[in-house]
Amino acid sequence: LEFRRVLFRSGWLRSSDTADAVTYAARNGAKIINMSLGGPQLSEAERAAINTAVSTFGAIIVAAAGNENTTPVAYPARLSNVIAVGASGHVNTKGRAPFSNWGAGTASNRNVDVVAPGVDIVSTAVRSVADEMNGSGPAGSAGYSSAAGTSFSAPLVSGVVGLMLSRNPALTVEQVRSILTGTATPLGDDPGDSPNAGAGWAGAGMMNAFARSDEHTSELQ
Repeated sequence: LEFRRVLFRSGWLRSSDTADAVTYAARNGAKIINMSLGGPQLSEAERAAINTAVSTFGAIIVAAAGNENTTPVAYPARLSNVIAVGASGHVNTKGRAPFSNWGAGTASNRNVDVVAPGVDIVSTAVRSVADEMNGSGPAGSAGYSSAAGTSFSAPLVSGVVGLMLSRNPALTVEQVRSILTGTATPLGDDPGDSPNAGAGWAGAGMMNAFARSDEHTSELQ
């Protein structure tokens, strides 16, 4: 198992680095590429890398919808050949996380496909100088922390896609999307969100890893 860092230590990255990372992963056999990143624009290099990864190498790309509490969905999640993931809340598990972007159901601003939990998600972390000062542990050491964002929702969907591909490695992105959306638990309008994102904020609904769909049984065998 090989790890390569793409981001600068500051947390920023260049679009060319994103494109190179997607290309590198796809060419080296990655079947699922999780992109917990995004923004309002997409470079042609990124677009070309994603298209090649999907069409030539058969990779399934899952991306975060964005955390601006607005519409449209961020790139690359806005692309039609990418699985777009929004975030549901913690206390109100059937409602929209207060930061999650949503779509309008149009070609230029499509809906998210599904949502997954995105608030108070516990994850691994590298302790900072501030963590060391408050007694959490030495800076640079490994630890755990909780955080929020569609960037934490997308990997949950990627994990389920991994289980799907373990059953049938030949699934295409459209077959994966069909299974995810066809087995999702529908979520209605969340009247408590602000601004109100309407009934389509969650796309097909909450991803359901335990659902069984007879319609897709043959695809998963």
